[in-house]
Amino acid sequence: MNHWENIVPSRETPGERARMIAQDVEHTSEKGDPSELRVLKIRNALKERGLLEQEVARIKSLFKAELGPFARHFGDDCWEMLTVLELFDEETAWHCVDTYEIARNKVEKTLWNGLVLADEFHAESVDLGRFYRACLLHDVGKIEVPHAVLVNRVTDERCAAILFQHQDDVLLPRLREKLGDNFSLPKSVDSPGALLQFLYDDLHLRPQAVAPIKLLLDEQSVDDGLSEQLAHCGCTPDDSLLDIMRTHDTHSEKILSHLGYTVEGKLAGSHHQHKNGEHRYRITIGSLQVSIDLADIVHLADVENAILSRRHYKDKQTPIDALRVLSLHARQGLVEGYVAYLWIADEMQSINRQALTGSEIAAYDSLVSFLDTERSHHLGWPDWRTTTMEMRKAAA
Repeated sequence: MNHWENIVPSRETPGERARMIAQDVEHTSEKGDPSELRVLKIRNALKERGLLEQEVARIKSLFKAELGPFARHFGDDCWEMLTVLELFDEETAWHCVDTYEIARNKVEKTLWNGLVLADEFHAESVDLGRFYRACLLHDVGKIEVPHAVLVNRVTDERCAAILFQHQDDVLLPRLREKLGDNFSLPKSVDSPGALLQFLYDDLHLRPQAVAPIKLLLDEQSVDDGLSEQLAHCGCTPDDSLLDIMRTHDTHSEKILSHLGYTVEGKLAGSHHQHKNGEHRYRITIGSLQVSIDLADIVHLADVENAILSRRHYKDKQTPIDALRVLSLHARQGLVEGYVAYLWIADEMQSINRQALTGSEIAAYDSLVSFLDTERSHHLGWPDWRTTTMEMRKAAA
């Protein structure tokens, strides 16, 4: 049942009513039926009640400064999707806009080595409007994730504490599934804090990648039809929060493709992992003619913004933290080496090691090691320590 059907309109402002509708529409269709995606059901419900048009106008005004001239590339259906996303979860909508801004700025600026990615895009006949649209709507699929899962406020610290209490029945069995039957926790993991650091430093895992969602949500949330909603994502209450969240890529692709944005859908659908190793939108850039995947740029902008932003479950982190995670993703093969090298090297130009303190220095040195190692393995890659002006002087 959709409870918004029984709301007395006079008791809510139109904006409040629209947000309540967006957050209360449930999945009632068979999984895989694109015409019954929740995002479309929300849009139709808002339209039927005469709320959609005014909410779209509000969103256009809200994001006017951030989108700038790109707004002209945005059709009515895209504005409607962004509107539904903002009504469903404001944080996710702002993240999408911020990710677009980071990607646009990186693509259009002159990088430290003189490369302008936008020029390379044009040379390869890439439609920048399509690319930016993919950046802006890359997380629209999160609307298909149960709202209670998307906005959960369980911090990494709290999740580690829960897992520490469930070592024998949850933590060890799940880690052994990933690491082998003989895995055991080191004796030094004698507290929730020690467990959290072990997961971070040794296994490169967040605790939310291990704990089942049913342990993280209150019993009422689990009982209120969560299993049925998770089934829409192909998940169960025994799946981890991150496993459930990872389904949003597929949903983003499905939504955008259903709207006729096939290219944007495939970019959004592979911004966290390449399907079966396929790199489907590649371009060749620079004098070295190195091939890169456009989805990697979406990924780098997405992750950088997520780490630099405050979330309901974490505080914002530093630029060094963001670059450290991006380098880890490159090592893990989540993004290709060259585009990660260009991105991180460009960011490093504005970081002064002498201004850093404590763990930031170690993180900076780790990034230096990453960049030097990548360059040593690839003949001809530009030296990240040398700026465009220095390159020109050397050439002269």
